[in-house]
Amino acid sequence: MGVKAGPQNDYSVCVTVLKRGRQHFILHVLRDRWEFATLLKRVVDHRRQYGPGPLLIEDAAAGAQVIQALRADPKLPRAIALKPDSDKVSRLAGQSYKFEAGDVLLPESAPWLGEFETELLAFPKSRHDDQVDAIAHYLRWSDRHQSAPLVSGGEVFAYGSS
Repeated sequence: MGVKAGPQNDYSVCVTVLKRGRQHFILHVLRDRWEFATLLKRVVDHRRQYGPGPLLIEDAAAGAQVIQALRADPKLPRAIALKPDSDKVSRLAGQSYKFEAGDVLLPESAPWLGEFETELLAFPKSRHDDQVDAIAHYLRWSDRHQSAPLVSGGEVFAYGSS
């Protein structure tokens, strides 16, 4: 998760997912480069827009700061901190069977869809991997939380970092 707005910096990404049974419908991808104050505001606004599902944030880099800021204010949404326990390639490889089985579904069209598909298909050789990391974190988390609410708001929101 980046915390600088310049073009050379990493993106911050939120993948919004609706889970129904085995299927994971990717509803929305929010991706941009923001300064920390704007990033925190976007996380809070996006979470409120999509509802009461789990808010997953990678507990690394700027994600750790966002988690701390959310925990410091009881009026803000609660976040579930996800600690990376392997590299990004391993995280996605462990979830690739869900894509192969057709359990990860994308909309027919969306403003974010082209960049999402390009990054996913080029991984791990793509310049950016923030969207891939966010969806991999969410899919791994969903394996462990089968009884999670059906609607996620990344819902399930999943914020990734680089």
